[in-house]
Amino acid sequence: MSAESIKQVALRKFTENGFEGTSLSEIAGEVGIKKQSIYCHFKSKDELVLTINQEVIQEDVQFLTQFFDRLKDSPLQQLLHSLLQEYRDKYVHNKKYKFMFLMSYIPPKHLEVYFTHTYNIHLLHLKSLLQAAFSSAPELGVTPEEGIAAFLTLFDGLMAQLVYETPHSFDNAFELSWKVYWRGISL
Repeated sequence: MSAESIKQVALRKFTENGFEGTSLSEIAGEVGIKKQSIYCHFKSKDELVLTINQEVIQEDVQFLTQFFDRLKDSPLQQLLHSLLQEYRDKYVHNKKYKFMFLMSYIPPKHLEVYFTHTYNIHLLHLKSLLQAAFSSAPELGVTPEEGIAAFLTLFDGLMAQLVYETPHSFDNAFELSWKVYWRGISL
Protein backbone atom coordinates (compact mmCIF):
# COMPACT_ATOMS: atom_id res chain seq x y z
CA MET A 1 0.00 0.00 0.00
CA SER A 2 1.28 3.40 -0.92
CA ALA A 3 0.04 6.94 -0.79
CA GLU A 4 0.02 6.89 -4.59
CA SER A 5 -2.42 3.97 -4.81
CA ILE A 6 -4.67 5.65 -2.22
CA LYS A 7 -4.64 8.86 -4.28
CA GLN A 8 -5.44 7.00 -7.51
CA VAL A 9 -8.46 5.25 -6.03
CA ALA A 10 -9.59 8.44 -4.26
CA LEU A 11 -9.29 10.42 -7.50
CA ARG A 12 -11.55 7.97 -9.29
CA LYS A 13 -14.05 7.84 -6.41
CA PHE A 14 -14.19 11.63 -6.00
CA THR A 15 -14.72 11.97 -9.75
CA GLU A 16 -17.48 9.35 -9.85
CA ASN A 17 -19.28 10.13 -6.58
CA GLY A 18 -18.17 13.62 -5.53
CA PHE A 19 -16.52 14.49 -2.25
CA GLU A 20 -19.57 13.89 -0.06
CA GLY A 21 -20.41 10.63 -1.82
CA THR A 22 -16.98 9.14 -1.21
CA SER A 23 -15.91 7.62 2.09
CA LEU A 24 -12.45 6.72 3.32
CA SER A 25 -13.80 3.23 4.01
CA GLU A 26 -14.68 2.81 0.32
CA ILE A 27 -11.25 4.03 -0.73
CA ALA A 28 -9.53 1.72 1.74
CA GLY A 29 -11.61 -1.24 0.62
CA GLU A 30 -10.64 -0.75 -3.02
CA VAL A 31 -6.99 -0.29 -2.15
CA GLY A 32 -7.16 -3.48 -0.04
CA ILE A 33 -6.35 -1.94 3.32
CA LYS A 34 -8.17 -0.97 6.49
CA LYS A 35 -9.47 2.58 6.77
CA GLN A 36 -7.05 3.31 9.62
CA SER A 37 -4.11 2.61 7.29
CA ILE A 38 -5.02 5.66 5.21
CA TYR A 39 -4.18 7.80 8.23
CA CYS A 40 -0.52 6.74 7.90
CA HIS A 41 -0.43 8.89 4.76
CA PHE A 42 -3.26 11.42 5.13
CA LYS A 43 -4.67 12.97 8.30
CA SER A 44 -8.20 13.17 6.88
CA LYS A 45 -10.36 12.99 3.78
CA ASP A 46 -9.88 16.76 3.47
CA GLU A 47 -6.10 16.40 3.37
CA LEU A 48 -6.42 13.63 0.78
CA VAL A 49 -8.62 15.67 -1.56
CA LEU A 50 -6.47 18.78 -1.11
CA THR A 51 -3.30 16.83 -1.87
CA ILE A 52 -4.81 15.44 -5.06
CA ASN A 53 -6.02 18.89 -6.07
CA GLN A 54 -2.63 20.49 -5.50
CA GLU A 55 -0.97 17.88 -7.72
CA VAL A 56 -3.60 18.27 -10.45
CA ILE A 57 -3.28 22.07 -10.48
CA GLN A 58 0.52 21.77 -10.72
CA GLU A 59 0.14 19.32 -13.61
CA ASP A 60 -2.28 21.69 -15.33
CA VAL A 61 0.07 24.67 -14.98
CA GLN A 62 2.80 22.54 -16.56
CA PHE A 63 0.45 21.42 -19.34
CA LEU A 64 -0.51 25.03 -20.14
CA THR A 65 3.12 26.13 -20.30
CA GLN A 66 4.02 23.27 -22.64
CA PHE A 67 0.89 23.76 -24.76
CA PHE A 68 1.55 27.46 -25.36
CA ASP A 69 5.23 26.79 -26.01
CA ARG A 70 4.39 24.06 -28.53
CA LEU A 71 1.91 26.30 -30.41
CA LYS A 72 3.75 29.61 -30.00
CA ASP A 73 4.16 30.02 -33.76
CA SER A 74 0.56 29.09 -34.57
CA PRO A 75 -2.06 31.67 -35.47
CA LEU A 76 -4.05 32.87 -32.45
CA GLN A 77 -7.27 31.41 -33.84
CA GLN A 78 -5.72 27.93 -34.07
CA LEU A 79 -4.11 28.20 -30.63
CA LEU A 80 -7.34 29.20 -28.87
CA HIS A 81 -9.50 26.68 -30.73
CA SER A 82 -6.99 23.90 -30.01
CA LEU A 83 -6.84 24.85 -26.33
CA LEU A 84 -10.60 24.53 -25.91
CA GLN A 85 -10.63 21.20 -27.74
CA GLU A 86 -7.68 19.96 -25.68
CA TYR A 87 -9.47 20.74 -22.40
CA ARG A 88 -12.60 18.98 -23.64
CA ASP A 89 -10.54 15.88 -24.47
CA LYS A 90 -8.65 16.02 -21.18
CA TYR A 91 -11.92 16.29 -19.24
CA VAL A 92 -13.40 13.29 -21.06
CA HIS A 93 -10.30 11.06 -21.02
CA ASN A 94 -8.29 12.11 -17.97
CA LYS A 95 -9.82 11.74 -14.51
CA LYS A 96 -7.46 14.38 -13.13
CA TYR A 97 -9.00 17.06 -15.32
CA LYS A 98 -12.51 15.90 -14.60
CA PHE A 99 -11.61 16.11 -10.89
CA MET A 100 -10.13 19.61 -11.30
CA PHE A 101 -13.25 21.02 -12.93
CA LEU A 102 -15.70 19.17 -10.69
CA MET A 103 -13.96 20.46 -7.57
CA SER A 104 -13.72 23.97 -9.05
CA TYR A 105 -17.39 24.13 -10.02
CA ILE A 106 -18.89 21.93 -7.27
CA PRO A 107 -16.46 22.06 -4.32
CA PRO A 108 -17.19 20.69 -0.87
CA LYS A 109 -18.81 23.63 0.97
CA HIS A 110 -16.29 23.69 3.80
CA LEU A 111 -13.37 23.76 1.28
CA GLU A 112 -14.92 26.16 -1.22
CA VAL A 113 -12.47 29.00 -0.50
CA TYR A 114 -9.51 26.68 -1.00
CA PHE A 115 -10.77 25.26 -4.31
CA THR A 116 -11.66 28.72 -5.59
CA HIS A 117 -8.16 29.92 -4.71
CA THR A 118 -6.40 27.01 -6.43
CA TYR A 119 -8.58 27.29 -9.53
CA ASN A 120 -7.64 30.96 -9.65
CA ILE A 121 -3.97 29.88 -9.78
CA HIS A 122 -4.86 27.97 -12.94
CA LEU A 123 -6.70 31.01 -14.36
CA LEU A 124 -3.88 33.46 -13.54
CA HIS A 125 -1.37 31.25 -15.32
CA LEU A 126 -3.71 30.88 -18.28
CA LYS A 127 -4.27 34.67 -18.38
CA SER A 128 -0.53 35.37 -18.44
CA LEU A 129 -0.02 32.95 -21.32
CA LEU A 130 -3.01 34.40 -23.17
CA GLN A 131 -1.65 37.91 -22.65
CA ALA A 132 1.54 37.01 -24.49
CA ALA A 133 -0.40 35.25 -27.28
CA PHE A 134 -2.86 38.12 -27.76
CA SER A 135 -0.14 40.77 -27.59
CA SER A 136 1.74 39.15 -30.45
CA ALA A 137 -1.37 38.53 -32.58
CA PRO A 138 -1.59 40.75 -35.62
CA GLU A 139 -4.51 43.13 -35.96
CA LEU A 140 -7.46 42.13 -33.88
CA GLY A 141 -10.64 44.13 -33.57
CA VAL A 142 -10.33 44.20 -29.78
CA THR A 143 -7.66 44.94 -27.19
CA PRO A 144 -5.82 41.96 -25.72
CA GLU A 145 -7.70 42.52 -22.44
CA GLU A 146 -11.07 42.39 -24.20
CA GLY A 147 -10.11 39.29 -26.21
CA ILE A 148 -8.83 37.50 -23.11
CA ALA A 149 -11.89 38.37 -21.02
CA ALA A 150 -14.21 37.14 -23.77
CA PHE A 151 -12.15 33.97 -24.25
CA LEU A 152 -12.14 33.16 -20.54
CA THR A 153 -15.90 33.65 -20.44
CA LEU A 154 -16.26 31.27 -23.39
CA PHE A 155 -13.85 28.82 -21.73
CA ASP A 156 -15.77 28.93 -18.45
CA GLY A 157 -19.12 28.43 -20.16
CA LEU A 158 -17.86 25.48 -22.18
CA MET A 159 -16.30 23.83 -19.13
CA ALA A 160 -19.64 24.25 -17.35
CA GLN A 161 -21.22 22.33 -20.25
CA LEU A 162 -18.90 19.42 -19.45
CA VAL A 163 -19.45 19.55 -15.69
CA TYR A 164 -23.21 20.06 -15.68
CA GLU A 165 -24.18 18.57 -19.04
CA THR A 166 -22.35 16.23 -21.44
CA PRO A 167 -19.47 16.24 -23.93
CA HIS A 168 -22.11 16.35 -26.67
CA SER A 169 -23.58 19.57 -25.25
CA PHE A 170 -20.03 20.96 -25.10
CA ASP A 171 -19.54 20.09 -28.77
CA ASN A 172 -22.79 21.82 -29.79
CA ALA A 173 -22.06 24.92 -27.72
CA PHE A 174 -18.45 25.02 -28.94
CA GLU A 175 -19.43 24.84 -32.59
CA LEU A 176 -21.94 27.67 -32.27
CA SER A 177 -20.12 29.96 -29.86
CA TRP A 178 -16.67 29.65 -31.44
CA LYS A 179 -17.86 31.23 -34.69
CA VAL A 180 -19.45 34.13 -32.84
CA TYR A 181 -16.40 34.61 -30.58
CA TRP A 182 -13.86 34.64 -33.38
CA ARG A 183 -15.98 36.87 -35.60
CA GLY A 184 -16.35 39.25 -32.67
CA ILE A 185 -12.63 39.68 -31.98
CA SER A 186 -11.17 39.58 -35.49
CA LEU A 187 -11.15 42.41 -38.00
